[in-house]
Amino acid sequence: MSVQSWCQALITAEVAGPLLSDSAVETSILPAEAKLTLPANFLSIGSTLRFTFAVQVSNVAVAPGTFIVAVRFGATDVFTTGAATFQNVANTNLPLWAKIVLTCRAIGAAASFQGIYLSYSKNKVASAGSNSVGVACNAGTTATFDSTAAQVIDLMWTFSASTDPTNVTLQQYVLESVN
Repeated sequence: MSVQSWCQALITAEVAGPLLSDSAVETSILPAEAKLTLPANFLSIGSTLRFTFAVQVSNVAVAPGTFIVAVRFGATDVFTTGAATFQNVANTNLPLWAKIVLTCRAIGAAASFQGIYLSYSKNKVASAGSNSVGVACNAGTTATFDSTAAQVIDLMWTFSASTDPTNVTLQQYVLESVN
């Protein structure tokens, strides 16, 4: 049986996000105007949200640490990626493109998603002096939230270390309702 469906951009970032620099504290990377308030009862079982974003990230060469991306609804991180590891090569404004796809599996006071994270970045390979593409994909972890209440959606970033110059700036962002 077919179902009428469509893909709708719910919100985009029209400007770059704030610079997150030398911080190991989970922080929003979205500009304020790109934080969407999802209406109460917007989701149904099977609803899918797609987050597509591009950032510029810089890191140190020695003990560069890791980073984690999270989707936050209100005060709850409803999806968290696993820790992604930087190569032991200094990077400045390295482009990273990522997508998070969340499918609603339960609604109500204990709503939940099933999610996946996929990212691509162009990493410099120190030994070869050339460029290669790094790909990361994982299922991440999810937490429950209340889908009967309005939720402000945010995109969070956490570095494992606050080493100078470790920073990130969001350059592009779109949140879509896929069905």
